[in-house]
Amino acid sequence: MPSCSALAWKYSLVELMAAYPLMILGGALAMLALTKWSMSRSDEHHQNWMQSNYALATR
Repeated sequence: MPSCSALAWKYSLVELMAAYPLMILGGALAMLALTKWSMSRSDEHHQNWMQSNYALATR
């Protein structure tokens, strides 16, 4: 049965320490990409809503 520290047996401490910043950077880049995608999707939705409901939006 594998223990919780299975990675410690497979990789050296140097390899684990080298991979940690890469994982942090990859996670940050993924969050930035998802945020940009979400904001562009939100802007598109808002523009479509404004075009179809202009009378409601300008009251």
